[in-house]
Amino acid sequence: RRSTASSSGPINVQHEASEAVTTVRAICAFEAQKAHELALAEGEVIVILRKHSSGWWDGCSTKTAKRGWLPSNHVEHIDAHCIVLDQVLRATVESASVQPTFEEAVRASSRGDFMGGAPADRSSTHRERERERDSLGGAL
Repeated sequence: RRSTASSSGPINVQHEASEAVTTVRAICAFEAQKAHELALAEGEVIVILRKHSSGWWDGCSTKTAKRGWLPSNHVEHIDAHCIVLDQVLRATVESASVQPTFEEAVRASSRGDFMGGAPADRSSTHRERERERDSLGGAL
């Protein structure tokens, strides 16, 4: 464990190096009153990095990428895997009416009336990206 200190004195922040990152969701909005606090919108997902014994947690918003302290009584623990599954389900439901099945896509492609056609040759695209990255000195 390690403690951190601020210019106004030590604060009792404990963080276990082997501790898993906690993911939480805001159950209600929180308006930041100070520069070090993180404003929350209801439903916002936050990754918790440190927990203070006072009940204030250091977190980073997955929506805004801002980091700050938030009151732990404004959030609930969630399983981050559930978020990913929820997003996949939403994408599936939203695109179900326009996305053909694989078999339908293959049949349409063989008839020449499927806009997407066959998958692109990804190896040539990959080689183009590598050449571009190399020409920029690996900046991509």
